[in-house]
Amino acid sequence: MRNLVTTVATLAVALIFGSTIASAQNTINLMGSASTLTFTGESSASTIGLTLGTLCPNQGQGLCKAEETGGPSGHYSITGLAAITLTLTNSAAGEWSVSQTGPLTFSFCSTLGCAGVGNIVYLSGNLQLEDIVQSPGAKVGMFNYTEQVNLANLIGTLAASWGSGGIVDLNLKFDSHTNIESLLNEDSTHKVKNVKIGSGTLDPTPEPSSMLLVGSGLLAFGMILRRRLLLT
Repeated sequence: MRNLVTTVATLAVALIFGSTIASAQNTINLMGSASTLTFTGESSASTIGLTLGTLCPNQGQGLCKAEETGGPSGHYSITGLAAITLTLTNSAAGEWSVSQTGPLTFSFCSTLGCAGVGNIVYLSGNLQLEDIVQSPGAKVGMFNYTEQVNLANLIGTLAASWGSGGIVDLNLKFDSHTNIESLLNEDSTHKVKNVKIGSGTLDPTPEPSSMLLVGSGLLAFGMILRRRLLLT
């Protein structure tokens, strides 16, 4: 019995250590942006357009703040000229897929606008918005509600510890209860404006090696425990 307890304790320590490795990077919390997102009709029964505008203007000192849990704080920015199209996939749930003609750039930096003398780029990469949901009649929505890996090609002082990519979730705040689905079959003069990012998170992608370490530990734990029980 004593040997069984020792074995269980040893494996538990190994699993905790493996889990710590897998989650060594911390969540980066994102604060509110300017109200510049605009959804636009495209005279289509299934698609609408989206423009971001200047989400993080240089004069907006209280906007686009970001902070890594237990790490640096600063500001984020999302920029790019890619055309963004939303395609309705589930009308009842208000779910849309998102396509872009090119990547956007997401950056987490020490200064607003991620520019200027002394600016430090903590983490930057190519962003794909993936999908969006706005429940009918709601004044809130969310980009990447399916939790897809949507940030790639990372650079910056934190990049080495983040591995291959990240997961960016963005919570939206609408100025009214007008649903973006109302823009279907309308032309470009019909818009839902003054939408902003209310909050968001950036989380690391678990590395396959770390996941394999934890999984192998669990498998070994189960096999040894089963053998010990059969012998008692």
